[in-house]
Amino acid sequence: GSASMNSSVAGHGGSPGRRFLRSPCSSADGLQWLPMPGAGESADDLLEAARRDLRCIDWESIKPELMQGEICGPDGVDISDLYDLSRPLRHGETIDFFLSHSWHDDGDSKMQKLNALAESFRSTHRRYPTFWMDKVCIDQSRISDCLKVLPVNVMACSRVVA
Repeated sequence: GSASMNSSVAGHGGSPGRRFLRSPCSSADGLQWLPMPGAGESADDLLEAARRDLRCIDWESIKPELMQGEICGPDGVDISDLYDLSRPLRHGETIDFFLSHSWHDDGDSKMQKLNALAESFRSTHRRYPTFWMDKVCIDQSRISDCLKVLPVNVMACSRVVA
């Protein structure tokens, strides 16, 4: 809801040298909106940024700890180093699964289901799948830039896991 958006956004506004979402603004009808840095970029520029920054995580790199806690990590732990778990796509590669989820779900149950999915995928494709996962595929130091191309990230994946 809006309360969680306020708390997650407010702490990022004053970091020097970084572009983050700014504090939300409210309208008379109670809606909130966030200004987007660089809004108004051309579609060509956005597609180029999406192509350049698109990343995935290999199944073998997904550990149970990644399924625990909120997007900002368990108990507010810094997760900026998790970006290093993802990698750029190889030439001609397509991401197998976009992982849609809630960080408030039961992480152990989620991991068991993903493990079954990965093993089933491997038996069919003779390799483990790749995933797009926000916690590792978005550069947390450039979150607003990465969120602008989120629809492209979704569409660059063959399937969505919810």
